[in-house]
Amino acid sequence: MPAGSGIPASARTPAAGASRVAFNTANLVARVTDYRFELKNWMDQHKKTMAATDEVAWRTICREVAAAGFKAVEVWEAHASPAFSTR
Repeated sequence: MPAGSGIPASARTPAAGASRVAFNTANLVARVTDYRFELKNWMDQHKKTMAATDEVAWRTICREVAAAGFKAVEVWEAHASPAFSTR
């Protein structure tokens, strides 16, 4: 995550030799359809997630992940698509 993203440097850079468990936002890609989809339609979920993830949705995801105790996040492309990065 870039500097100024609201994520402290200590959460972005693990201490030497430390391991870290990260939350992967791919776990949330099907959220837009209440997790009701067939795996063969994953790209439909991906596209719907890209369309639904604006700044408000992203901030909500970040708050929820942090509230769950995670200090590292692996961001799925659907949540940070360059095609929608100006929103």
